[in-house]
Amino acid sequence: AEAIRINVFRTIRLLLECSATLREKVRNGGFEMHGAIYDIETGEIKFLGQHPSLEMLLNLDKFLGQHPSLETLLNLDIDIPHKESAESLGAASTSTGSSPK
Repeated sequence: AEAIRINVFRTIRLLLECSATLREKVRNGGFEMHGAIYDIETGEIKFLGQHPSLEMLLNLDKFLGQHPSLETLLNLDIDIPHKESAESLGAASTSTGSSPK
């Protein structure tokens, strides 16, 4: 359960680190990000609230201005060729004798 909670906050952190637009909207109060965990067996939702380091994440722009190499790393746009990836997965499934479902 702790690993799931950590992953929820890790996801919020990554979204804020990778999107200056999202950071700005959260900083200005136009958008809030809250974590939650859904228990598929009971249907219960446990709300975790905002990221514990939200203030630091929202001030990331100031830090990045002092460290431009980090800004470059956070703004990398990696193009994933979806069709080619799907085809290679299909080929891998075929080569092992199983078919994709």
